Amino acid sequence: MYRRIVEGIPEGIWIANPQGQTIFCNQRMADILGVALESMPESCFACVFPDELATAQLYFARALEGEGKPFDFRLRRADGMPIWVSIACSMVCDEAGARIGVLGLFSDISERKLAEEELREAKGQLAAELDVRAKLHELALVSMSGASLETILDQIVDVAIKISGADFGNIQLLDPKSSDLRIVTHRGFPQWWVDFWNQVSKGQGTCGTALEQRARVIVEDVEQSPIFVGTPALEAQRQANVRAVQSTPLISQSGKLVGMFSTHHKRPHWPDEHAQRLLDLLARQAADAIERSQYQTSLRESEERFRALVNASSYVVYRMSPDWTEMRGLDGKGFIADTNAPSRTWLQAYIHPDDQPEVVETIQNAIRTKSMFRLEHRVRRVDGSLGWTLSRAVPILGVHGDILEWFGAASDITDAKKNEASLLQNQEDLRALTARLVELRESGLKELARELHDDLSQNMAALGMEISTLVAPTAERSQSLPQRIRALQQRITKLADDVHSISRRLHPAILDELGLQAALREECWNFSERTGIRVQYASEAESGWPSADVSLCIYRVAQEGLNNIAKHARAANVHVLLSSDDGTCALRIKDDGQGFDLSGAKGKNCLGLISMQERARLVNGDFTIRSEPGKGTTLELSVALKAG
Repeated sequence: MYRRIVEGIPEGIWIANPQGQTIFCNQRMADILGVALESMPESCFACVFPDELATAQLYFARALEGEGKPFDFRLRRADGMPIWVSIACSMVCDEAGARIGVLGLFSDISERKLAEEELREAKGQLAAELDVRAKLHELALVSMSGASLETILDQIVDVAIKISGADFGNIQLLDPKSSDLRIVTHRGFPQWWVDFWNQVSKGQGTCGTALEQRARVIVEDVEQSPIFVGTPALEAQRQANVRAVQSTPLISQSGKLVGMFSTHHKRPHWPDEHAQRLLDLLARQAADAIERSQYQTSLRESEERFRALVNASSYVVYRMSPDWTEMRGLDGKGFIADTNAPSRTWLQAYIHPDDQPEVVETIQNAIRTKSMFRLEHRVRRVDGSLGWTLSRAVPILGVHGDILEWFGAASDITDAKKNEASLLQNQEDLRALTARLVELRESGLKELARELHDDLSQNMAALGMEISTLVAPTAERSQSLPQRIRALQQRITKLADDVHSISRRLHPAILDELGLQAALREECWNFSERTGIRVQYASEAESGWPSADVSLCIYRVAQEGLNNIAKHARAANVHVLLSSDDGTCALRIKDDGQGFDLSGAKGKNCLGLISMQERARLVNGDFTIRSEPGKGTTLELSVALKAG
């Protein structure tokens, strides 16, 4: 009776002694393990996987102590395959109550475990798909929010890697002009790998192939793929530890191919249908997001350029009728008066009378040729003054080529015109100054040559003749020899003075030998002796001496200033002051002459002033002159001191 009960229950029964040796088992237990009943293992631990032996022994010891609880465990069948069982263990005692072993009831739960595993996988796939769809939804929101393209691309590559379970990933964008793909964001790759693929020729690798086919390309193993075998790309993939790759074109709903995303694995891999379906969904959404972002970026850049152009310029915007007889509107931008209602008197209201004929002629030519109107002309500004504008207008043509209206823009070029006039005047002054300098140089050389010929050479000849008479046997020998020697001495002294005067005009040696103060003092004394004009010279330069170039500049300005006084001032008294203070050296020359009108001081007659200004500019000095008719003239030069 007992055996029929034991053999009839659906659970396997296994009784083992305290050492784990088999005492009894039923047929169901043998069936669970896949062995014949007579071939049951001698030890209950013989069907346990080695890495789980310690756990099995722990459960057995607890059951032997009467603390056994049901648990799920994995056993090894006779064919080596695992089988899941649920085990309920209890202690077995003899009639005297002594422990003699452990009884275990084994239920085969493999199907339940398989179902649980499939359920877990299904839940995992569902959670992963929900997560991916949440990511796709987030991507859509990000792209719609106007996020930067960089942010969108980063999110796309992260989602692609998550979908395919890849180790690496990248996104390439298509250059619409060159049709080249270029990696713009990636995950896990070294820079040299990115540079390599950005430089390969078209059609290379999975991306190039997918681009040509406009379809996904999957390479399960790069070592076996004709796309890579025998190419430099294979070595690049090896060094980057890439074994498998898939590339999916990004084609928007409009059919425009905007780029490519690729995912890469370290081991051979082929994405399943579920992953490919999600990658397709991502590709369509990513392409639309990229296209939308590129459009928004282009629109923002266009708007920014337009705003920058408007803010950085003083453009006047206007509209004209086809024949220009009527101004339909004008926004003067504060430069010229606005026209808010159609006006037929715009030509007289805005354009300078002298410029109106040229404006009309240019308009007629633009209408005749249906080409751009472009002209620089004078206009009446808001405050009533005259200004200059560069006006341009283009014809708006109808479907039949007729002019519907003109749209124009005009910019304020008044300052540019003033600068142009100033530049022309400066060029004229420069030409005059150059001519005057050449003239003065030639005049100086001519005067020097005359003095050398008329004075020095004649005096030298006279000296020679006089010396020869000292030794010649003539009646004049009777004249006193000392008197004749004194006469020669006077001639030699005069000759030395003449040489000194010429040398001083060429370059004042005293400036190098004794300095600026002594040179100016001597110049003032010589000027007073030569012209009869009283000169009062004073020096307050107590510390700091100008460098050689600054000293020469101050000296020449003083020379030129005194020469101008002699030529034009009709002065009786001149005050010259040299001073130094706060790191600057200053020269002031003031006369009590007739003065002049500074506003009329232009052209050839003021080349002396121009030369003084240029000398001051060359040493970064400040030159000013003050004068009024009948009130004399004062010129001042200030130059920063530097070591010299």
